[in-house]
Amino acid sequence: MIYRIFLFFFIFFSCSSKKEILNEENTKKTNTQKFICPNEGYCLLEVLIDKSLQIKTVNNTLLFTLIDNKEKITIHFQYSKNLEDIAIDGGYREEYFFEIDNNNHKGDLTDNALEQVKMLFGKYTNSRGNNNGLHLLKNGHLTYEVNNGKVDFSFSTDLTEPIIKEIYATKNEL
Repeated sequence: MIYRIFLFFFIFFSCSSKKEILNEENTKKTNTQKFICPNEGYCLLEVLIDKSLQIKTVNNTLLFTLIDNKEKITIHFQYSKNLEDIAIDGGYREEYFFEIDNNNHKGDLTDNALEQVKMLFGKYTNSRGNNNGLHLLKNGHLTYEVNNGKVDFSFSTDLTEPIIKEIYATKNEL
């Protein structure tokens, strides 16, 4: 009996420690993240090192995948809020993606120049007619700098649809 209990605890704790090790290997933890997020929502900032955006259009829908590319860094900023706690599909989400060169550590891009960094805006809600989906942005202003393992960027747009129209973010320890 004692042998079975020991075996159960050994297997249980062995499995959970493996999960922790895998999670630490797959994600890079940061000591500092700074950005402004509206009180009624949740924000997430990710810096995806050695990743690039591969964009394609299928049936008039813009799609992307992240691919390995040692020359790129992809930035992902997401804002989400739950509109109705009881409704499964009552949420709202906006996200921005852009990629920069590992060797290009400063940039200041406006409007059509945003195509150089593949600036994407995604809006997802269950409301019809709200221009849901992913869009290539050609309207806005992006400045960024990568320096000593720290990413600083700011983005603004005068589009009327997004809730998040300005992002000022810092992420340390890439």
